Amino acid sequence: MGHYFKTIILALPAVMAVLSCSKQEDGFIPYNQTDVAYLKINSVSTSEPVKSVINGTTFPADEEVSIGLFLTGEGYTGSYDNVKYTRVAGGSEWVTDKEIKLDDKTATVYAYYPYNASVTKIDEIKVTSSFDGTDFMWATPVGDINAAKPNIDLTFHHALALVEIIFNISGFDQESARLTYLKIESTSDGFASWRTLNATNGILSSGEVNDLETYKEYSISDGRIVVPCLLVPVSTGTDAKQPRDFTVTCTFNGKSLSTTLIGEKGAVIRQNTKSTISLNIKNSDS
Repeated sequence: MGHYFKTIILALPAVMAVLSCSKQEDGFIPYNQTDVAYLKINSVSTSEPVKSVINGTTFPADEEVSIGLFLTGEGYTGSYDNVKYTRVAGGSEWVTDKEIKLDDKTATVYAYYPYNASVTKIDEIKVTSSFDGTDFMWATPVGDINAAKPNIDLTFHHALALVEIIFNISGFDQESARLTYLKIESTSDGFASWRTLNATNGILSSGEVNDLETYKEYSISDGRIVVPCLLVPVSTGTDAKQPRDFTVTCTFNGKSLSTTLIGEKGAVIRQNTKSTISLNIKNSDS
């Protein structure tokens, strides 16, 4: 009996070794394994050229650009909210620290620009009016993506309106003349200080209607001072296509100046649209 027990014990390691080798040679296939792939951004462009601060139809090649992505769909929603993708200056690839993993279930991608770490909902992004400020954009949704179709192309649209104020200066010393204060207001509620952007469809809602002012100093270049104003539109539909009454108040060389432009002389404040206001400041003593 004792001899038989000892024989069994000695044989066990050999059996275990055979089982182990067999498992490695045959491989291990998980039950219900699904093919997976990672989301890749092929290209990013804008819908319209020269409609806002970003000129042309692509982001400036010499600047680092970051956008935020949201993924929705069965098994995806909530897992990939506000994922940051970045294209470095001089580069072409869009990279991320959080790869979006796709399987056989379809999903929809929503995107906005510029990336903001505090954004938690794709349909509630705060956008603001500013001088020389941020050009907020939203992308056309890309649907029906999965592991078999992981590559996407994003087309962005400008959420704000650009109103460019051009001061034509004559009779002043080009080196010393300065614009040291600027205030703009739409007497017909044409723009807001901020509103909420739904980046799934570009719709703006809520927010505050207000004027906009700055004490930034502007100097003359080639006889002009050009100030770009990125404004959050208030009016929508047909009404948004009409010029809004516009008041410009400024301090030039220490002197306060103001003018109100009515009707057709005002500015069109509509998403994805550029409007220009041209004003002349002439030194009567010259």
